[in-house]
Amino acid sequence: MLQNPTSGSAASHCTLPSYGRNYSDFSLSDILTRPSERLGFGICYSPHPCAPLHRPNLRSNPPNADEELRPKVISAMALTVEQQIFLAILVIAFPFSAISGDPDILSDFVVPPGTNNTRLDGNFFTYTGMRPLVNSPPPTNFTVTKATMAEFPALNGQCVSYAVLEYPAGSVNPPHTHPRAAELLFLTYGILEVGFVDTTNKLFTQRLQAGDMFVFPKGLVHYQFNCAENDFAVAVSAFGSAAAGTVLVPSTVFATNIDDGVLAKSFKTDVDTIQKLKAGFQPKA
Repeated sequence: MLQNPTSGSAASHCTLPSYGRNYSDFSLSDILTRPSERLGFGICYSPHPCAPLHRPNLRSNPPNADEELRPKVISAMALTVEQQIFLAILVIAFPFSAISGDPDILSDFVVPPGTNNTRLDGNFFTYTGMRPLVNSPPPTNFTVTKATMAEFPALNGQCVSYAVLEYPAGSVNPPHTHPRAAELLFLTYGILEVGFVDTTNKLFTQRLQAGDMFVFPKGLVHYQFNCAENDFAVAVSAFGSAAAGTVLVPSTVFATNIDDGVLAKSFKTDVDTIQKLKAGFQPKA
């Protein structure tokens, strides 16, 4: 065990003698903003980061004591601090990359391959696929009409898309997720019961009426249900991605050939029950 050259005594643990604090006591802001003299770990006499560390009392040393002792600083402790800062930067930066939407583009808009740019006009930026909905009769089945990058190529790189959802009385948009975008739903007609489940398994629900808006956070399981017995409902949803994606929970689980035994154990039931559930998702002849 190495000794403090100033006091000649050895410490029995990795506590900073001057402050009685361990390195875990320091916050990121301490490391980034406070001088090493105030934090108490500017000088290290140990060749190993977990060995005893000692801070001489600079008040009893000449003003240039730090400069005289600097050659004796061991790089192990410095590396430990640098690694902590590096990891902290990664932790801070990661959420920004995780929450970003579609990749940014380096042009005004993206033209599909093989398109002659000189012949582009307003038609390229116009989508007419919603026109049939204007005077359409009440829906008989739950229907989604999309305007995503697949239907409307001009949306590529613009981080936006739309969908019109039509709900007959008593119909449901089953639990699903949009892995690449949040959804902002605007109810234009009727009533809807909506809800989503967060990552702590807390359910948030609301009954909407025409004129209300509701946001479904990105990637969380959510649903909509037309609770009216005799009237339909219509909603318009906006997404923060040109291709938000949709993962339907029921069909993803029961219509993708996941092993019956795996599902039976996962849902704490028997294989016969799983097979009956899967039968409901088989294509109808």
